[in-house]
Amino acid sequence: MVAMSTVVLAGSNGAIFYNINFQLVYLCLQVGLTIIYTLLVAGRLFSLRMQMRALGREHVRPYETAVIVVVESAALYSVVGVNFIFSFALCPLLQLL
Repeated sequence: MVAMSTVVLAGSNGAIFYNINFQLVYLCLQVGLTIIYTLLVAGRLFSLRMQMRALGREHVRPYETAVIVVVESAALYSVVGVNFIFSFALCPLLQLL
């Protein structure tokens, strides 16, 4: 990801400070990895919660809270990332019109 972001910003030509093709690939990878990471972490926390269920409700709450925090932060980032993906993907199409 560091290399991709460097390539995106290194292709600066005057007022154009990014390469739209690399930017689109970078955003797709970043959003995809964020979703995969969120699913893996939430799945692991849910499995730990299931194991802790025998101890009582008060021992399960920290795991539920952690899952909520992870999913909410990733959801907002993913929505914004998908909006950027669509806008960057439509830019070359709009230039043809």
